[in-house]
Amino acid sequence: MKFSELQNFFYELGAQVSPSTLHGFVSGRISCGPIGIDRLVEISIECMALSQEMASKNESQFRDIILNFLKEIEHTGFVFIPILPEEDIPLSERLIALGEWCGNYVSGFAEGVEKGFQLTDDANEALEDLASIARISIEFDEDGECDYIELVEYVRIAVQLIYMDVNATKKLTH
Repeated sequence: MKFSELQNFFYELGAQVSPSTLHGFVSGRISCGPIGIDRLVEISIECMALSQEMASKNESQFRDIILNFLKEIEHTGFVFIPILPEEDIPLSERLIALGEWCGNYVSGFAEGVEKGFQLTDDANEALEDLASIARISIEFDEDGECDYIELVEYVRIAVQLIYMDVNATKKLTH
């Protein structure tokens, strides 16, 4: 699923968030433990600040989008990729979107954490790194594009590490 496709859909709906914001938030919520698809659709609609009419009219599309998010993050072949603007968008805007994605991932994760929750040291460090990336600067040098690509790859691996750590013995409830 491409950022631009989701962005067009979000625009038609009058959504108050970007695709990166929603994908980060939902990915974080998925990563912290089992959650039903109905609840994921509900929190997605809340995150997007949609009217009840728009939410009802497009519920099956939301379900399909969320199921796609689930399949990618659950896939054992490490196919997960954060939904971010494509390469033709200026680097500064892509950096902002990456920061938003990471910040919303951490927020979504925190929303689903239950009392007594613990991560391994590696997963905890990855979560802290994502929180740091959320505060990313949009200033960059001539190596900015390469650095961005490496950072996105790090985020991709960090999310999969966290997901596997938390969900090693659990299954999401579709």
